[in-house]
Amino acid sequence: MDVPGFVVAIQHGKETPLLRAYGLANVERCEPMTVQHQFGVASLSKMFTATAIMLLAERGMVGLDDQATIYLPWLAEHTDSRVRAITVRHLLRHGAGMLRDGCDSDFWQLRRPFPDKQELRREIMNAALVSKPGGKLKYSNLGYALLGQIVEVGSGQTYNQFVAKEIIEPLGLAHTTPEYTPRFNSQLATGYTRPFDRQRFPVPKAIHTQAFTPLFGWHTTAQDLCRFITSQFPSQDTIISVEAKKALHIGHRHHWVLPEDRGTDYGLGFITYQLGHRRVTGHGGVYVGHRSCVYADLNNELAVVILANTRDAPVPEMMQGIFSVFDYFERWGAQPTPPERARFNARLMSFWATFQIVATHDRIISILPEQWLPFADPEELELIDSHRLKIIKTSDMASEGEIIRYVFQNEKVVSAKYAGTTMLPEPVYTEELRASAKRWLASS
Repeated sequence: MDVPGFVVAIQHGKETPLLRAYGLANVERCEPMTVQHQFGVASLSKMFTATAIMLLAERGMVGLDDQATIYLPWLAEHTDSRVRAITVRHLLRHGAGMLRDGCDSDFWQLRRPFPDKQELRREIMNAALVSKPGGKLKYSNLGYALLGQIVEVGSGQTYNQFVAKEIIEPLGLAHTTPEYTPRFNSQLATGYTRPFDRQRFPVPKAIHTQAFTPLFGWHTTAQDLCRFITSQFPSQDTIISVEAKKALHIGHRHHWVLPEDRGTDYGLGFITYQLGHRRVTGHGGVYVGHRSCVYADLNNELAVVILANTRDAPVPEMMQGIFSVFDYFERWGAQPTPPERARFNARLMSFWATFQIVATHDRIISILPEQWLPFADPEELELIDSHRLKIIKTSDMASEGEIIRYVFQNEKVVSAKYAGTTMLPEPVYTEELRASAKRWLASS
């Protein structure tokens, strides 16, 4: 996988059983990625802004079904009379019918600065709606920029002041800011472009999102995102009520259907996916040089956070792959694996492939662990005796009906003959391959 670096976290209830960094935070300096590194999380910012609006709604300071013009009177002067019907809820649901980014959105590729409040106002006032308020879902970053201004009017504070006092501080998000700040510059992972002629280019760290801060500007770490998503679990008594959380998370608007027929819905700042039998809620984001996501199975209080420092990292696939591992072991790993089956668990490597043998109480399979969805199409194996497995189900082009013969020493796997091919445990094969490469180089 051609990704400079990434951080993965798994949250279960109040515990974080996995928090791990991979690769490089800065390629040019060979700086290792750490779990302390901060990332620009782009559209994940919408979850924070929606939570801020809900905080104000619970206090009676903003009404979700109020017209936006109550808080932003200048909107009433728009030449498109439909604008006056836009409500706060419409903006939260991407149902206001506004343009996505405006008529000149080259700030996304850093060809000009992000718009300030005055520029945002001009952009909105000069563009008619593309659909009626309350109609079809029309994703709009402009709408979330307006929500940031509604936060300011409703609270009587700046957006940054309000979210710092009401979200960041109460949740203990010590490494989170609503926009870039030089204070965390050394902690911020360097972002990279997608490849151009097989080369990635670093992008600036100091990107000032101005009026787009409420929808795009937030910077945070994996651990802080775990804290935030934990606050959204129904059982947690945190900054908003259970009823407010339900309003945020329930998918009110059908969003889109992916080719695999996995539909998504948009609530109020939160997206809901159907992943197999599991409903997960959260958001994804693509920053100028970062990509991220946080999704949670709220009923089981299980969440996955992924932060990567290039905009084309396969973050959605990574997230889906991790949840697929949970799904598999929930189904097949509920009972302890007997020792006579567990002894076959091993990662086996050869010149051509890497296989992970996964033995549980009722099933033994062989998967390709280097794929993001390793359990999607496994080979099924059958236990023959203490040293042999049989491949009983696989593709027509593979080795159905053939045998995998293990060699054990002191109950440890030494090698295996996988349908005639010698395979070795991962660390052993890695060393052997390095030695072979030196021989090949010397003889070439």
